[in-house]
Formats: sequence, C-alpha cells, structure tokens
Amino acid sequence: RETYGTEKAIIPWEYEGKVRGVMEAEYFERISDIFGRCFFVPKYAGHTGPIELDACKAVTGIDFDEDQLNTFAEKALTLEKAYNVREGFARDDEEVDKFWFKEPIPDGPHKGKVLDRAKFEKMKDEYYKLRGWDTETSWPERRTYERLGLKDVANSLQKLGRLPKTKKQT
Repeated sequence: RETYGTEKAIIPWEYEGKVRGVMEAEYFERISDIFGRCFFVPKYAGHTGPIELDACKAVTGIDFDEDQLNTFAEKALTLEKAYNVREGFARDDEEVDKFWFKEPIPDGPHKGKVLDRAKFEKMKDEYYKLRGWDTETSWPERRTYERLGLKDVANSLQKLGRLPKTKKQT
C-alpha cells in the first residue's frame, strides 16, 4: 500500500495502483541494464539499494543517492522512447494483443477474466501523465526531455514534427 497507494495493486485483475508498479519495474530494469545485472533473478521489490548505489559511487567517485539513480533510469527509458518516437511509434502502437480483451481466461484462479478496454486506456493515460508524456500521442513533452538534460533530443524530434503540441503552440 505504501509503495503503490492501494492494496488493490497486488490483485491481478484490479487496475488501481498498477501504473506505479509498472514504473517501478521499468526503473529496476534500466538500473539492471546500467550495471550489467540480470533483472530476471532479483526480486522487483526495492529495485535500488546499497549494491547499485555503491557500484555507482565506486565507478564514478560521485556520492549518488537513490533519487539520482532513478533519474538515470528515467533518462535511459526516455531515450528508448525517443528512439521509438523518431521511428514513428505512437500511442496506438503501445497495445497488448486484442485477444486479452476478448478471450476469457479458460481456467485457473483468473478463469473468465478479460482485460477491460476502458480501464486499460485509463491506465495508459495515468502512465503517460506521470511520465510527463502526452496522453494523445504518448510522446514525451519537451519539458520532460529538458528536465532530464535531453534538450538536444527534443530539438531533433521537433525538427521531425515529433514533439506533442502544447497549448501555447496551438
């Protein structure tokens, strides 16, 4: 509850609290990539800790804290996203197979469950807002790139017409 804001987050068919869990997992994966560690073995809970922080300090000589390490992870994720944006990907491409919205799970503890399209799209909106990405296109906003020190990336994408329009631009 403390991490995701609700106990419902751990219930597989609930939607509430899932976005923060996804974001936590994404940071964990990026940090694992940064340090060359397999992210399939360790648990997702508590993605940053003494090992990662100590490794970062040892390699750079800089006294990093957990927030700074998470910012590195966010920057890596945003660069990955920028690559996809440059190549033409947008919100409609960020989808799970239609099967999951139509075909009920045939057996087991989740028998009969399907994804709810409206709730799934609402989760995507929440995710994009928390990331600082446009909910219509899923593209990161200029302010997000700039906050992460990626102004040059934003400038390049703007030249390609791949930055979301802000209220001031329309």
